[in-house]
Amino acid sequence: VSVTTLRRRQQGSQQSRTTKDLNQRALSPQQEQALLQHIDKLTERRLPPTKEIIRNFALSKAIDAVRYYANSYLKYRLYFDLLHEKMAQYNIQACNTYNMDEKGFLIGILGRSKRIFNREMWERKEVTAAL
Repeated sequence: VSVTTLRRRQQGSQQSRTTKDLNQRALSPQQEQALLQHIDKLTERRLPPTKEIIRNFALSKAIDAVRYYANSYLKYRLYFDLLHEKMAQYNIQACNTYNMDEKGFLIGILGRSKRIFNREMWERKEVTAAL
């Protein structure tokens, strides 16, 4: 091990590879183990997930972790202080504000999507294509 590496580790500016790898994982070891168990259960039921399903699961868990660590009282306080300041500046009443997510308005944009259901239920007319 070089002297430079040891000096950086002592100063805290460089982590060991093991620590670095743990910090860069999308899933914690516990989440990874739970995912593996879930994959095993689905496979036993003859319903193995696709790579895309697993990737989406891992990314959603990683985003949840980032959101969890991003939460702080100070950030919320600053956001709402700025919001109230702008509402006062532009004379916007609270009754004229609406809740929108990052997608904004999507009224009437819903298209057809494929549904998965039991064939026997389809044949007995218990479900239709327009769910």
